[in-house]
Amino acid sequence: MLNDELTAINELVAACLSNVLAGYTDSFCEQFNDHANRIKTNWQKAAFSEISDSGLKRYFSYHLEGISKISDTLSKMDTNADSLAQSCNSVILELIDHLIEFYPGYLSSKITVAVAYQLRCFAQQKAAVDLIVTSLQSAGIDLQLKECLVNYLKMIDGPVFDRRLDYSALNYFTQLVERLWGLCSKTSFTEQVLNDLLLELNFNHLGYYGYRQQCYYVATGSMFYPQKVAFFRNELMHLTEQPEQCLYIYHPDWPPLKTMLIQFVKGQLEILNHDDDCWPDEKKYEQHEKIPLNLSVAQLACLIRAMFEEECFGAYNLQDLFKFFAGNFRTKRQGKISGHSLSKEYYSINQVTAATMIDKLKKMQARLNQNFFPALVAISVIIGVY
Repeated sequence: MLNDELTAINELVAACLSNVLAGYTDSFCEQFNDHANRIKTNWQKAAFSEISDSGLKRYFSYHLEGISKISDTLSKMDTNADSLAQSCNSVILELIDHLIEFYPGYLSSKITVAVAYQLRCFAQQKAAVDLIVTSLQSAGIDLQLKECLVNYLKMIDGPVFDRRLDYSALNYFTQLVERLWGLCSKTSFTEQVLNDLLLELNFNHLGYYGYRQQCYYVATGSMFYPQKVAFFRNELMHLTEQPEQCLYIYHPDWPPLKTMLIQFVKGQLEILNHDDDCWPDEKKYEQHEKIPLNLSVAQLACLIRAMFEEECFGAYNLQDLFKFFAGNFRTKRQGKISGHSLSKEYYSINQVTAATMIDKLKKMQARLNQNFFPALVAISVIIGVY
């Protein structure tokens, strides 16, 4: 028969709240400790009983949630009972430690961490997190990866009520800090080392997933069809061979990072399998001398979009245009561009790229005015336009 072991503890806390106690007393603390020790004993008896695993999970999860709420109540007590509340809360935190250490398999991952427990964990990790962040900021790694990790780690500096974690998320944070600290103390951070670690630890953070997608786009941006197929097939084989662990995951409600990456790579291969329909064969352009442009791929995509929306290309559809420009031009940084990369940039033009192209178009306008409307230019100079 499983019992509610927190009744006596709740009664003692209620006594504190109702000012029944005049202040801090050794006898009260001894009584509180005695109840806590009895709770540990009863937990042990329950664990070795014939109760089913599902019943034990409900039992231990109920007590973790209950003592977490007791801790939050003690944390909010007024200053008159502050020293007594702190002493009692220390005992409660020991009970939480005991549950997590001895009965982790029976605890729900959705229980919100007690404020005092989260603050204590963050305080213990503060020095390590600061050193890890410093190492990341000075490392020569991709800015998107750096910002993703630093922003995640620096939640330790914010108000705890702005980021209440559940016990699963707090455990994950602790494990990630420990592993990053282990790397930091041995070697400098590199993207390969970090990516291997984050894949192993199931860091299925959407910001990190976006970074991994971007890495694939950059790696294959200048490749032609056969190279892309070979690249993604090799990557699929590499991901499939990676060991998969189930102990830790950043977000339990999302698929594991390995699954997310495999699905993305398979999706890219499916797109490439239809390449003859979507992006007509690019191989015939491999030996073709391309015209160099003093533009980036994003700037070229912006120019194509401006011309397309002004109907400069007549009846051409976008896929044909992307194929044509990819097959006949090269940018200042990429000797080979693909229709897919142009399409991607076409639909993700930002203000910086647009501003750069506006500046170039204004210069073109000024040159046309100078060459074909010299009188207009002269008047403009006189009145101060130019």
